[in-house]
Amino acid sequence: MSQLLQNLSSAPSEAWVGLIGVIIGALLSTFGVWLTNRTSLKQLKIQLSHQKEEDKISIKRERLEELYILTDKWLGGFTNQFLRLTLVMNGKIDYNQYLDTVVKEGKSSQVAFERLKMILDIYGQEVKDDFKSIFDCRDEINNIISKHKERYRDGVNDSSYLEPFTTKSLEIVKLGELVLEKIAFLSRGM
Repeated sequence: MSQLLQNLSSAPSEAWVGLIGVIIGALLSTFGVWLTNRTSLKQLKIQLSHQKEEDKISIKRERLEELYILTDKWLGGFTNQFLRLTLVMNGKIDYNQYLDTVVKEGKSSQVAFERLKMILDIYGQEVKDDFKSIFDCRDEINNIISKHKERYRDGVNDSSYLEPFTTKSLEIVKLGELVLEKIAFLSRGM
């Protein structure tokens, strides 16, 4: 150990200056690499965060587009049902004929309402109140149909239900058009 200290102390000062220069250069290089890596990591985090946001927006747009299609088909089914029920209320066909057409259409006219509701609950918060208005109107229509059906079972085809039924049917069509416009607007804004 004393031999090492003696050799170090006998080294010329130019060697010490060179050694210190090499050490400082190595430290600066290490610091530069660390700084570059740190900046690259920050940039990568920003890029991944941006990509995540874009993916979220893209998924929401796709779900809103699907909600639009499901809603349009669901409301179209209402329109077909309402048109046939007006024929029943006008006495042109009976409930059995009406039900035969419903059965004939079968699953082709059905909408995956659970999927519609799920997309609405997860991605469609902005239109949830609009859908509530549609659901409320649908419930009112169902009450009118129920009352008419009771009278029909009693042997009376009471056409007085036609006017409120038609009014509510037109209301649900208008509400449907508004909600479809709103979904389309939200989809375009993404």
